[in-house]
Amino acid sequence: MSDAITIKRAGETLTVEPGMVALVMPVERAHAARVAMSPRLAGETESNATKSTRRAISVALARVGK
Repeated sequence: MSDAITIKRAGETLTVEPGMVALVMPVERAHAARVAMSPRLAGETESNATKSTRRAISVALARVGK
């Protein structure tokens, strides 16, 4: 199992190896996900859209982390 993070686009084969998870989202949301996962300073303002994306990713990852 590798620690590498990879990206697949529509039409490419996605194989999820044992011990790995895949986060699948519409390509239109890829930029929003990148922004949501970027580091930010304490107290820095954050848009509601970024909060929503960050929450959605957190909830999705929490489902597999149980």
